[in-house]
Amino acid sequence: MKHRTKTCMSTMAALGMLAMVGAANADETTGLTDTTIKVGVMGPFTGNASSYSKTQIGLMAYFKHINDQGGINGRKFEIVQEDTACDPAKGIAAAKKLVHQDKVFFLHGNSCSGVAMAVKPTVAPTGIPWIIAHAVNPKITMPVNEKKSIFHGVPAGPAYGSTMRKFDIIQEDTACDPAKGIAAAKKLVHQDEVFYLHGNSCSGVAMAVKPTVAPTGIPWIIAHAVNPKITMPVNEKKEHLPRRSRRPGLRLHHGQVRHEQARRQTDRDGHAYQRLGQGVLRSRN
Repeated sequence: MKHRTKTCMSTMAALGMLAMVGAANADETTGLTDTTIKVGVMGPFTGNASSYSKTQIGLMAYFKHINDQGGINGRKFEIVQEDTACDPAKGIAAAKKLVHQDKVFFLHGNSCSGVAMAVKPTVAPTGIPWIIAHAVNPKITMPVNEKKSIFHGVPAGPAYGSTMRKFDIIQEDTACDPAKGIAAAKKLVHQDEVFYLHGNSCSGVAMAVKPTVAPTGIPWIIAHAVNPKITMPVNEKKEHLPRRSRRPGLRLHHGQVRHEQARRQTDRDGHAYQRLGQGVLRSRN
């Protein structure tokens, strides 16, 4: 649901902002020609945080979808992809290349707050629009930079915190270790008697935990683990819903698109692209 909400918000913003490109003269705007809009996409495509790159993969898929529809006012997106590996030094190098060498029209992406904060001094003074993908440190966009050109495409940390205060959260660390994951699951299920489980970023841990959670019928939303065997085949509690949940559906859910789906192009009308991510474009003044 969270991903769909972000998608809807991005879609509405895209429809308004992309339309503004038509009023810009190609010879007056860096990264914009009569036929192309050059976009720089930064993200951790390799390294320990590479699971977050699915957002960038999704938004690039949406750009391709727009191109397949004829582009924006006759212009098609030209994507320049740079890997930050969630490393500040690599992020700075990527930003400098995209801004000064590739001369992109705008930047989209960045899933690591540490990288985004390191990159900000390079990007902010240029006035190049930069849409943040996953990084939630509020200092990336607040206070507003002088050029008013950096935007959060997702809620920042304080927004998540104020929402989470309304829930009684019990946190357990798995350390990406199957044994610790099993112990954590048993504690949450049998001792803490939680209403539902949310999270787990390691497929090995999720697969080890599944035999403990599945028979209970407690809803479990997988966060980042992408092994399709975690939720498929559907566990037997599909049709036997506990009172704690009256909503029909699976007891084990993938909270995001599985790995192979994230790389699939899409069906003809582009709905899959909209699930994966949206491109939002703002024309510079």
